Formats: sequence, structure tokens, C-alpha cells
Amino acid sequence: MLMRSSMPFSEAYEIFNSFFPYKGFTQQEKQQFRDALLHPDYGLRVSIFTNPVDDSIEIILRPNSIDIEPFLIGLTKKLSRPQEESVQLVHGIVHSMDTVWDRKCASALVGMSRSWNELAALSIDPRAV
Repeated sequence: MLMRSSMPFSEAYEIFNSFFPYKGFTQQEKQQFRDALLHPDYGLRVSIFTNPVDDSIEIILRPNSIDIEPFLIGLTKKLSRPQEESVQLVHGIVHSMDTVWDRKCASALVGMSRSWNELAALSIDPRAV
């Protein structure tokens, strides 16, 4: 059985709120839900990724037995249209990651399909990739 490893933030928030009487969804409550998900003591082992192209937000599961790499590879393929690619987009994706390790992995994925010159044009040091 294949487990779904990501979910749109809005969908997760609606499911969470379905357990409580409806009183309207405020931005502050969404922020509190996000903070609860990421809380270091009682939160879940997830990453929250904001797509810099369309501002959609995904919650990505991060259990030890599942690697985030397939999600990032799919995302890189989806977003790496050369005519739309820009320094701001690539840096937005890389810096949206939670940890230094995740940012290094994202940079490595960007570097997998680009030459040194293309990486330099994106302001990524090819020696570090």
C-alpha cells in the first residue's frame, strides 16, 4: 500500500476544524494550526513547503522511514521550466526548506540537471552542489 506523503495545508486545516463547531476560519487560527504542527515538543514530524510560483502550501510528512527526496524531485521537475526559471524562484524553493540539510538536498536536486554555468547564472555555487 502506497502512503500519501504530502497534503495541501488547506485540506489538512479543514479536516482539523471538522472536529470543532464552525465559527469561521481566521488567518490567526491558521497560523496557530501551523505553529502546532511544527511545535518542537508536541508537533508532528512534518515540513511545510510554500510553492513560490502559486503560493500553495503543502504539508510534507517526514518520518524516518520515508525520504523527502522523491517529493523534491517531482517538485523540481514541475517547476523547472527554463523560460520560467529565475534566481528568485530557485532561491525561494531552496530557502523554504526547514533545515540546512533539506536546503542542501534541494540545491543538489537543482544541480542534478544543470551545468556549472547554469548554476552560476542561478547564483548557486556549483562547487557546493
